[in-house]
Amino acid sequence: MAECVVTDEESPARERESAAGGAGAVETPDPDARDGAGWVAPLLATLAGLAGCPFTLLVWGLSPMACDSCAGAELAAFESRYQVASVVTWISLGLAAILLTVSWSLPWVRRYSAARVGYALGAGCAGVVGLTAALTVAG
Repeated sequence: MAECVVTDEESPARERESAAGGAGAVETPDPDARDGAGWVAPLLATLAGLAGCPFTLLVWGLSPMACDSCAGAELAAFESRYQVASVVTWISLGLAAILLTVSWSLPWVRRYSAARVGYALGAGCAGVVGLTAALTVAG
């Protein structure tokens, strides 16, 4: 009878094949491996923020001009809306900055890829909320 001798070099490969379901099975990537595309989501969110935040602040800053000719009850209603929208705008832009900072500062490994994308998207959503609040005042 012929004996099958397995060398030490072949043993880990065969163990991976049997654990993964046989020959030709795809191995799962190492969650601690470096994520080469980890910078894409934070960069896109940063570029969107660099374009959107100044526009939001411009709209928010020019909104009081919409009620230059207002007086009495109409002026009081506008001022109360403007104060609420100001708070919402500043909180949302601050939240966007915090989420963007977290997105950039997560470790650049595959394990945190989904979290990095989530924080970058959250920063974009917070910016949209700020712009919506600023535009609501003028309307």
